[in-house]
Amino acid sequence: MYCEKKDMDIQVKTAKLSSASDNSSWGGSFAEDGLFILLEVSGDDKDSALNHGKTLMDWIIESLRDLQRKNINQVTEILREIKDNKTIKTVILGVLDGEKLSLGNLGRGYVYLRREGKLGKILLPDEVSRGILFPRDLVFFCTDEFNEVIEEKEKDNLLELNDPDEIMEVLTPILLGATEHAGIAVLAFSIIGTADFLPFGSGSVTRRETGQKGANLSGIIEEIKKYFALKIKYPLEQKEISRSKKTLLTVAIFLAILLIVSIFFNINHSRSTSLNKKTAEALNLASLQYEEGVSLIDLNPVRSRELLSSSKLTLGSLLLEIPPKSSDYSKTKEWLDKISIAEVAAYKIFKLTAVPLFFDLTLVKQGALGNKIVQYNEKKAILDVANQVVYFLSTVTKESVLVAGSDIVKDAKTISIHGDSIYILNSDGVVSIDIESKKGKTVIFKDEKWGEITSLTAFGGNLYLLDKTNNIIWKYIGTESGFSGRYTYFNPDVKVNLANASDMVIDGSVWITNSQNELLKFTRGLGEQFTIKGLAEPLTSIEGISTSDTDKYIYVYDKNTARILIFDKDGIYQSQYQWDGLREVSDIEACEEEKKIFILSGSKIYAIELK
Repeated sequence: MYCEKKDMDIQVKTAKLSSASDNSSWGGSFAEDGLFILLEVSGDDKDSALNHGKTLMDWIIESLRDLQRKNINQVTEILREIKDNKTIKTVILGVLDGEKLSLGNLGRGYVYLRREGKLGKILLPDEVSRGILFPRDLVFFCTDEFNEVIEEKEKDNLLELNDPDEIMEVLTPILLGATEHAGIAVLAFSIIGTADFLPFGSGSVTRRETGQKGANLSGIIEEIKKYFALKIKYPLEQKEISRSKKTLLTVAIFLAILLIVSIFFNINHSRSTSLNKKTAEALNLASLQYEEGVSLIDLNPVRSRELLSSSKLTLGSLLLEIPPKSSDYSKTKEWLDKISIAEVAAYKIFKLTAVPLFFDLTLVKQGALGNKIVQYNEKKAILDVANQVVYFLSTVTKESVLVAGSDIVKDAKTISIHGDSIYILNSDGVVSIDIESKKGKTVIFKDEKWGEITSLTAFGGNLYLLDKTNNIIWKYIGTESGFSGRYTYFNPDVKVNLANASDMVIDGSVWITNSQNELLKFTRGLGEQFTIKGLAEPLTSIEGISTSDTDKYIYVYDKNTARILIFDKDGIYQSQYQWDGLREVSDIEACEEEKKIFILSGSKIYAIELK
């Protein structure tokens, strides 16, 4: 195409080309009114590269068009404004003001100039540049991606053509055939002279869109006058040239259509053959992984999950490439559904529609509302903060009783149990409640050294207090007469951040949960590396944890996803229970000896049978 701007007296011939794009890569270019833009961006399945590219291109065009002056400073400012856009792979901007060209580059772009038979780079990645253009100069915008498709020697030969249209004609089959390089864009323009010296037949008349912003009416009239003046001067030549051009144009368009159709069918056939082969290989591998994975569900569930997850990932990615109405799509979808069913079995995901009610606390007290449940074997203690009471429940006999009222419980927020004693922490300190006599006694008075205590746990006859303010676990050793003075559980050189700690259980090691959904492990006062492994969907909100020295596993309550997950004590995922009712739960306690997970929800205690 040709461009002329009256204020520049410069004639520019431009041509541009882009390869096919996909969701992850898009390339495009713009050349009009002395503005030259080459853009390559990235994207993903959620927000395609095409969307990113079109939005960014529109913004750049409008920003440059609105500027009164267009020079190197404006180019630099535009690049500075978009430099933090993570989707950008390459942006090359060019502004032609008269014979002065200002260039800017963000990313991996290059600009070449051919002048008087010599070729050189005038712009490198992340540079700005400016200079003067002369008639017959050729300017070429490209990127690293293009350089991977075209070798340097081939590029030199290509740019010797010195004609943008001829360059793009050579590049068209090459870029269309480079299927592994999506979203490549190139742009070329040449300076072919000034308006005063161009012959009529070269198409030197400029037309503007009537709806264009800032269109100059006098300029348009002037151009029309010039056109008609030339037409009167050369009436016969104009008719002959017009007929000749129409014939040549018709032939050229016909040949171009034939070439494009041929290339399209060749590429399509090649892609189809390649995809069929890829699908057959993937289905064969998936079937082998499926058979092995199913056979290992009971023998080695961890390996079984790995195999099934791998095959599901392979087929899931492949399904995006296969045409939806093809037989390969149906086969792949069937295998994916089959693998998904097996994966549920391998991950031991038990989806419950209902969980039986085990006990209702309103049988003990009208308006009961449980907040926390703790256990020592079959003995369970439940703290009711709203009513300031503590309930005792035997889960073997279902004997239940209210063991402490508001005079003892007061403002207690945490509770524990060991043997025949229930322990609560209130504003007085740690209070021991005897289950048989229902009498309370302060065994550890409130200490001025304490900060905010978020959890109280009894283990091995000792008491442990989690102090999130001081990043300490206070330990009180049980004696014949009560409890010792205050000790710190952590070794002196151990530094730990407990500011976000929320709960604590002890089975010999100390396990702490926090608001970052982390599970911290400490043994003999030292931190231990603990990592959850084999879990397909990560933990989102840990609201409860249960284990004991008689339990083999750790039970973690994830409230947001309404599930209880089970891990061994090395962090390896074992199974999970899902139930919609878990979204309204206060606390959980698991007892492997009773083969149940007890769930406290308001006044109700439900029980999930362990499988």
